[in-house]
Amino acid sequence: MKITTKTLLICSLLMFFAADTYAQMAVGISYENRSENPTNGFGLHFEKDISPLPLIGLNIRLHGSMYSETYSFTLEGVNIEGENEDKTYEIGLGLLGSVSAGLAVPYAGVGIGYEFFDRESTIIEAASGSDNSFFYYGVVGVGVSAVPFLRPFIEYRYKGVTSDDFMPSDVGTWAFGVQLRF
Repeated sequence: MKITTKTLLICSLLMFFAADTYAQMAVGISYENRSENPTNGFGLHFEKDISPLPLIGLNIRLHGSMYSETYSFTLEGVNIEGENEDKTYEIGLGLLGSVSAGLAVPYAGVGIGYEFFDRESTIIEAASGSDNSFFYYGVVGVGVSAVPFLRPFIEYRYKGVTSDDFMPSDVGTWAFGVQLRF
């Protein structure tokens, strides 16, 4: 069989378009609960599947999370009441690998991120302030693909800041949400 330039070009175009048919975008929203204060929040992520294979996924994910908590306090002995409001914003970029196993789609990945922390106090000015830091994270999760365009998911993200706390068990986030896949 003689392979010509025209045959190679046609095969290359077919492989490119076949890979593009499996590439998907996803937008996800989640309720998130973490071990750090503030503990409750919401997340939003965008995912792009860059794998040319139909059953094995390799995804790039950009995610953002916002956590907010307001709490009141009273000092004993002194009649002082006030409110503190803690807000944390995270943004991260990760790489996820997944395998389609029937209805379940387990995945795992790693990434890096940046966290903005802000505290406002109505009574104690010294309690107000902000802090920012880089972090790395790992993620494991599973999605359920019973409906073609919707995928409910549950995942656990653990994060670290230095090499001493690699894969810490006490700094993690549970996320429960749904993805819209197209």
